[in-house]
Amino acid sequence: MRVELKLLITSLMIIFLTSTIFSQDSEYVATNTALGLTVYNENLDNVVAEFDGHVITLAEFEKAYAKNVGGVELASQDSLQDYKNFLDLYVTYKMKLRNAFVRDYRNDEELINELNEYKEQVGISYIEEKKIVVPGIRIFYDQRSEEVRVSHLMLKKDAKSVENLKKAEEILDSIKNGTSFESMVVKYSQDNFSKTLGGDIYWFTAGQIVPSFEFAAYETPVGEIYPKIVETKFGYHIIKITDKSKRRYKLRAKHILISLEATKKGNKSNTAPGETTLSKAIKIREEIINGANFDSLAIKYSDDPGSGEKG
Repeated sequence: MRVELKLLITSLMIIFLTSTIFSQDSEYVATNTALGLTVYNENLDNVVAEFDGHVITLAEFEKAYAKNVGGVELASQDSLQDYKNFLDLYVTYKMKLRNAFVRDYRNDEELINELNEYKEQVGISYIEEKKIVVPGIRIFYDQRSEEVRVSHLMLKKDAKSVENLKKAEEILDSIKNGTSFESMVVKYSQDNFSKTLGGDIYWFTAGQIVPSFEFAAYETPVGEIYPKIVETKFGYHIIKITDKSKRRYKLRAKHILISLEATKKGNKSNTAPGETTLSKAIKIREEIINGANFDSLAIKYSDDPGSGEKG
């Protein structure tokens, strides 16, 4: 009985590895597996094996195999022998699973306890992928379709971190009770870059900023303030959402750099005697306006080593 249970447990755990379909042009010739089961050509209703009145389709097999080896690309590189070996294993699993239902192993306490141990050991990666990774990717993808504009009031993390956190909480309570967010930013914020702008840090989308800050921004409706202090490595933030919009396409630009050190040896845009850097730039601009090819002039004159040779 223990041997049977072990075999059953082993085969049941394969289920944690099965869920992605792959495409592979391969022929399944009529042959016998190690279990004495008949494997059919895929043209026969896409059935690759059968047992006790049950069938395993090519689609089901491909789905199981791809997940087991780590994805579609890796699965498509394996040999026919690899497929046959896995088919034996997969059919064993299906037969044992069927046997479990017939013998009512679902109510076997010993089996259930052992299966739970396997779930804790082997099932963690499966659960992480299904419950955390995949949903997280979906949320991230959806958020990337939207941009948010945020203002914040920040108190730094320093030797006075405990005092600053307490002060931030007092400021947030004051704002909740009707005090102007913008006036508190001017009075208390330690972010000198945004302080004079009412705390505005402009637009961003998912993946561009600290996760805890980003989460609060996407969770808060436009015109409202996130109800809690947000802590990041930079400090303690009070966050206000000022706008949200569908994500705009990024702008791509080309430029021609005329270095202020244009007379330095090696620079493409060496100025002529009496010619200034500005006058050189103006001259090139006029050439472009009059129809000269921008890319050609960039290659010829630009002092930007990164983009100049690319036009």
